[in-house]
Amino acid sequence: MSGEKKSDGTRKYRFKIFGVGGAGGNIVQRLAGGGEPVLAGIELLAVNTDAQALESLSGVETLPIGSAVTHGLSAGGDVEVGMRAAQQDFDRLTAAGQGVDVVFLAAGLGGGTGTGAAPVVARAAKEQGALVLAFVALPFTFEGDRRRQQALVGLDQLKAQADAVIAIPNDKLFRLVGENASVVEAFRQCDEIVISGVRAVWQLLARKGLINLDFGDLRATLGAKHSDGIFSHGTGRGADKAKEAVKALLEHPLLEGGEALAKADGVLVSILGGPDLTLADVQRTVEPISKHASRAQVIMGAAIDEAYREQLAVTVIAAGGASRRPVAAARPVLPPRPGVIPVVRPAPVAAAAPPAEPKKELAQPKQETLGLENVTKGRFEKGEPTVYDGENLDIPTFLRQGVRLSR
Repeated sequence: MSGEKKSDGTRKYRFKIFGVGGAGGNIVQRLAGGGEPVLAGIELLAVNTDAQALESLSGVETLPIGSAVTHGLSAGGDVEVGMRAAQQDFDRLTAAGQGVDVVFLAAGLGGGTGTGAAPVVARAAKEQGALVLAFVALPFTFEGDRRRQQALVGLDQLKAQADAVIAIPNDKLFRLVGENASVVEAFRQCDEIVISGVRAVWQLLARKGLINLDFGDLRATLGAKHSDGIFSHGTGRGADKAKEAVKALLEHPLLEGGEALAKADGVLVSILGGPDLTLADVQRTVEPISKHASRAQVIMGAAIDEAYREQLAVTVIAAGGASRRPVAAARPVLPPRPGVIPVVRPAPVAAAAPPAEPKKELAQPKQETLGLENVTKGRFEKGEPTVYDGENLDIPTFLRQGVRLSR
């Protein structure tokens, strides 16, 4: 992380993109074959349990994980399998992040490998001292509640490991491409968001610019926030290029009309322009953004690219704000240390209280009696009764007077 300049004017920072799972692999493949000259020099690595998916990639370094767990197959949508696979090859993941200054992690959440392995990959990179910025896609609503809930739990786990996580809800992509767009176009737009974010950070640190930033600035702004990230991008042309770029940025679906900036603690503003970029252009770009992010620490940088003559592109990456959604269910289980196979157990259910014993009613005081009955006179049955004062004295007194004898 010396930041020394190379002969072409760029600085010696190492950047690496970890594409985790199928969606992450698609992104690094596009970067490898899409002719992105501005990202030249960034290392690309695809991480997956699916050996066949990795073999289909070209121009990309691959790292198969979990061969003993999945035997070269996919995780089958099982997050636990994806996590165990990454844990099995934790040492290889750590080695892949050695000496890297900034790790960009790209994945789709909701499936098995992307959701389960991404937090482990992020932690492996963090243990090597890298700044980890994650870009993840959340499922479309039509993919079902189970997949969405699985994605949200995975998102919480990833935020606990990465410095900042920018979640891209696929449903919001419709606002960018239109509801009549094909699925391929929607996913391509998601790829564009990731590429724009990577480019914004890369050009500030690696390219010579009008206003340069160093790695310490970036880490101070985005490092260790462990929260929802915010992303937006806008471009403009001509005399009002700064105004147009800011307008497009604030109208981006992921920025929520600029309201999301008000919740952020740290905001990175990256400006890219041609040789005609002026300080006035920079001021007209940064000033309205700073007003929306009034409570945040705002840092900015401006880079020059010959291809952007009479153009201006602005990208915002922010972190540290309160979560924009309620956290569902229980706290996520963090991936265990290397060598420990994680076991996800259901949250303990509170033991039901034993049924209360019915109250015993206190017996009312009661005088128990002898069960004596009136008896016959036996051999004197036919004799005349002895009557005195109207009472038959042959009948015992306790019977005549109704006296009940106690036991």
